[in-house]
Amino acid sequence: MFKFLGKHAAIAFGAGAGKAAMDHTVKHVMGLGARGRERQRGRRYQREINPYSRRYTYTEFKRRYFKGENISNRIAKEFWGDFRYAFNGGLQRYIKETTGAANRGRAAQGRRQPFPILHADHNLTKAHKKLVQQELAGWDGSFTIREVDLPSSLSSLPSALYGPKAGDAPIKESEVVYETRGDRKGPSRLIDAPLRPSRSMVIIAGPGGKGSVVYTAYGGQVAPREPWDSSMNARERTESKKFWAKHALSSHQGR
Repeated sequence: MFKFLGKHAAIAFGAGAGKAAMDHTVKHVMGLGARGRERQRGRRYQREINPYSRRYTYTEFKRRYFKGENISNRIAKEFWGDFRYAFNGGLQRYIKETTGAANRGRAAQGRRQPFPILHADHNLTKAHKKLVQQELAGWDGSFTIREVDLPSSLSSLPSALYGPKAGDAPIKESEVVYETRGDRKGPSRLIDAPLRPSRSMVIIAGPGGKGSVVYTAYGGQVAPREPWDSSMNARERTESKKFWAKHALSSHQGR
């Protein structure tokens, strides 16, 4: 049913599932969580801010959410951005829903509870979400990336990736533009082409504030972080440059 992508399978994720792997969460894998202000071929998309988030600074959010745990700012800011732009409600409810605090009491009664999916806005149906939970049965909670083949009973999911890994010819420089999407640190290689249906789904999961969570699940294939990502080592950056010299993302995300 699925292919488990270990430490040698995904170009960008290199060695292991430790702190370095945790640090490149969903934001650096495919960049498909485009709920924010996106600049795509000259267009900007304004984020809607969760009004409850205005009560907190990032520092206060991190202190309350992680309660003194030694969590990197990269991961903490992913959760801060999720609370601020992709959630509507107070901080206590967000903590409850994303850390599994409400589930632990039920789990103590012997019933397995689902892992929270932080970014489930990529056209996932209830059936897709159920498949995510099935594929993570027995998961130990460490950082993981899995590429799952969708069964015939499930609908296809949109994918933004173009290039050889998606079955295309290499994407030429004449076909692309470079734009910085949202609050990323560098530009993405974009092609003016639509999202396409994919028969595979990527699941990215790992440690959360107080329990294991699914960072995101989306249609398509695993791709390396983009070359500007400073968390890569020299070997990973070389592989990233090779990959993104031939691949691009659809600029139609968020349209």
